[in-house]
Amino acid sequence: MGYTLYKRLSHKIINYFYLQFIVSLYSLLILTCWGCTFCPLSFVGNLVFSPVLFIFLLMSTLIFFTELLGIPNALLIWPLEQISHIWLSVMRAGEPYAWHIACAQPSTLHLITLAIGGLLIMLMPTSSGRKTIALIGLCASMFWFCKQNTPTEQWSQVPCNNGAVSIIQTAHTTIVIDPGYLGRYASALSFVEYTLKPELIKTYGTQTIDHLVLLAPGTLLFQAIERLLDICTVHHLHVPHWHNGTPALARAYMRLKQQAAGKGTQIHRISNRSLTLMQTKNSTVQCHPLGQQCKKGAMHFPAVCITGFIDKHLFTIYPAQYNGERKQIDII
Repeated sequence: MGYTLYKRLSHKIINYFYLQFIVSLYSLLILTCWGCTFCPLSFVGNLVFSPVLFIFLLMSTLIFFTELLGIPNALLIWPLEQISHIWLSVMRAGEPYAWHIACAQPSTLHLITLAIGGLLIMLMPTSSGRKTIALIGLCASMFWFCKQNTPTEQWSQVPCNNGAVSIIQTAHTTIVIDPGYLGRYASALSFVEYTLKPELIKTYGTQTIDHLVLLAPGTLLFQAIERLLDICTVHHLHVPHWHNGTPALARAYMRLKQQAAGKGTQIHRISNRSLTLMQTKNSTVQCHPLGQQCKKGAMHFPAVCITGFIDKHLFTIYPAQYNGERKQIDII
């Protein structure tokens, strides 16, 4: 009888593990479609969090009723506080996004295949070792689909405040260029968090920006970039020199510099010199001065355009405030 009870109990526990693993896999598919990152520890976290949550709710309920009935409950409160403290310490350990992985969104056919595959695996007998092998194979195929869908060379534009923010990616470099549209309205903060970052993840399979180029300074823009440094990895930030800026702009820039120093982001000031941001066999992105000044209220800053070619397609990006002659610049 004891052996039968042990066998039934172990069977239910194994089924529970399989179910949690499949639920985690489905949640990863949904997160990928939404343009969110996911953590490989989610598979372990779901298994651990459910028992901890059950214990937490059970003890909270007991404490509630003991308070109502006037029964001493110090022996219940102390373990609950310790569980909460330990759990919060684990959640705060390390960098918030250090474990997060970004994957490009798989095609619809791949998503349907993965969803049906997970359902078929759940219908397989638990005692069969093939169920574990099939589950591992399903996870490996998911990451393979995401990797295959990541573009190697692409240039796209994300609509933003009657303009567009450009994203350029090659095999090893991701460049984001804001001509001056991002900081026009107070929605800049929500744009970088809920539009720009999901677009980077869904389309390009990355949350790392090698070069972030700002062609026009702004207070709201600097506040938005400060938030972007918090949720993405930015290696190089390019900002133009400006004159006659407001005190609010100077304060926002100082906060941005402090944030960049803490995140390891290098800030480069755009001047009247040409700069090559990226150059490969099939792609080139360069920063060219236009020899004129852009005005934004009383403030003025040098007009600079971004030129290049991606897979033999030429492009030129001008500052939003630039009103001069828009000519094609020779690419070196």
